[in-house]
Amino acid sequence: MPFPPAVAFASLGLLLLPLASSQTTWTTGAQARSTMEIMIQAHAHAIQSKADYIYSLDEIGSCSKKAMCDSNPVWADETVIHSSFLASHDRFNDPLSQTCVGLDLDTSGNILSTPVTGRTTLSTSKTTCGWSAVEESFSGFEVNSVSKQVALKNQGCITDSDKTKCITNINPDVYTYIMPSDSSYDIEDDRPRAEICATNTLVEELDTYSFKDIMNDYTQTGWTWLGMQETGLYRTWPSIYQCRTENQCSGCSDPRYRGWYASAAAGSK
Repeated sequence: MPFPPAVAFASLGLLLLPLASSQTTWTTGAQARSTMEIMIQAHAHAIQSKADYIYSLDEIGSCSKKAMCDSNPVWADETVIHSSFLASHDRFNDPLSQTCVGLDLDTSGNILSTPVTGRTTLSTSKTTCGWSAVEESFSGFEVNSVSKQVALKNQGCITDSDKTKCITNINPDVYTYIMPSDSSYDIEDDRPRAEICATNTLVEELDTYSFKDIMNDYTQTGWTWLGMQETGLYRTWPSIYQCRTENQCSGCSDPRYRGWYASAAAGSK
């Protein structure tokens, strides 16, 4: 059964830092793109091979999964069981502010007064603590010249001194997921279960280019975002707490509407 995913890597840019001999550094964007395309091809092949095996079985079983929007099993329990995996990792933070600007939301899109993994906020008002990447003007839409970090600080939502949150979970056993709000699938249906089982192999089971190996060997890379074409299943690793629903923005719960997905699905030009 065809199992087409779109997989994208978020690069942290070309940092050009001296690395250990076992690590790889890119000096040009062309080098980074070439290697990432090989990585993605390896991932697509691994997912398809695993899917072929899964569908050859008499019954599709269930595999380990963690809901992105469920704070308890993903984060509270992990703090006790695998505390070494939970930390504020610099490579996943903004290089200028050395922290993140993510504000944790609930399923209704409201800002949590006590964040789970995001930035500590001084206000839970969506009216006050708001920012848009684009602004409407007389000539149309333009890129917002004010960064989210600066905007939230100017609105009294965050402070420069508070950089203690922004928690990332790098536990290979915690590969979170979320389904589109209007999906015709339930996460326990055969197709999503097969997608979960197939994509779980990417984290550390591959001989080459597993997510864990990429994080260790290619320190210029950041998040891995994965979206499945059939169901709209969205997964990200390392894991953070995210409640991506349509209450947050139109298309927020469906990775197939995101720019990174469209770019990956379209392929090289």
